[in-house]
Amino acid sequence: MRHPLLLLASCTVSQEQVRAERDGHAPETGPAADTALDTGPRPPDPETPPTVTGVVDGSDLQTLPADLRLALVPVYFGEGPRIGDPVATTVPDATGAFALQAPRTPPALSDQYQVGAALPLDVSGATYAVLAYAASSPDAAWVAGDALYGISLSALLVWLDDTAPAQGWPAGWSMVDAGLAGTYGSGRCLLDTEVPLQWAIPDGFPVFSEAGTPLSLPPIGAPRTLDLSVSVADGVGGRVTALAYAAVFQDTPGLSTAFDVPIETARWAARLDTRPEEGTLLNPTAQLPYSLFVPLRYHDDDGSGGWSDGDTPDGATVCDSDEARILVRHTPPPRSWAGMKLLDCQGGRGGWSAVRRTDTGTWSARVAPEAIETLHMDPTACSW
Repeated sequence: MRHPLLLLASCTVSQEQVRAERDGHAPETGPAADTALDTGPRPPDPETPPTVTGVVDGSDLQTLPADLRLALVPVYFGEGPRIGDPVATTVPDATGAFALQAPRTPPALSDQYQVGAALPLDVSGATYAVLAYAASSPDAAWVAGDALYGISLSALLVWLDDTAPAQGWPAGWSMVDAGLAGTYGSGRCLLDTEVPLQWAIPDGFPVFSEAGTPLSLPPIGAPRTLDLSVSVADGVGGRVTALAYAAVFQDTPGLSTAFDVPIETARWAARLDTRPEEGTLLNPTAQLPYSLFVPLRYHDDDGSGGWSDGDTPDGATVCDSDEARILVRHTPPPRSWAGMKLLDCQGGRGGWSAVRRTDTGTWSARVAPEAIETLHMDPTACSW
């Protein structure tokens, strides 16, 4: 067996572990089974292709994206992982609920691969994930490169062959939490592994549940708006603009601002709800590109009514209650498994957010929603 390679990144996110028991045998039928002692629900036949149900949890979104679609796709770990063509697609209802039909039993040989090593035989199976993606048209199936809003990292649909029970795993269909969500060890990030059901055994994974168990899919990559209302401590007027990071620290000319607003009665407000221009991306070829903007107070010296090259910032910027400098960040939806996993590991979200610098030097620590209201400008305590 090839040695599992773990790709690492610095990030922090918590894990949710699920406990469930699985019968693994089809119920008896006929008159003898229809007795007063047989009134509870019967476990599903592990050889019957299940329906994957769940809800897209948009509780931290104002509304679910209009172009949101769901796809059930095979995932081939140890190859990136590589995502195969959808076996089912659907449109969620207004509440985010969805249902996706699994493929035939057993899955196509092209979907099967070695998912774990068990003595005396390797375990062969198939692993499927639910993708939330931005559809190019109302009925468009997911294709590689589409923007991703979420992946069911904590709930994979799996089919395992008859060697699985020797490893203590159920044969046939089931759902599994393989420990893929969040970080492990000292804030490390698993981007891929050649043994998806075994890599996290020391941490209590995998955890299996019935194939019909509903799942919750957080759309962490979906676009989000950001509303800022910031107090100004010294009472000095002027305007506030958010300049692109490259314009401030790399002297890159011609980049647009994220906002430009007046200070009124010792406070200013801005709403960020549109995607910035591509030229502001700091790492456009990376798996998780993003744009950063630096809020700065300035005086409209040339009387143009907004920021221009003739104006000069005075250094006042936005700070949190710990007097740490705050930038605004825009993260477009990832377009790969690795990009989504990095967003998950960082505790990030798609769209706009206020961020502070982490101990490792990245501007990726999101300011909590309740702390947004405490942001302020006080150049005597925090400035550039």
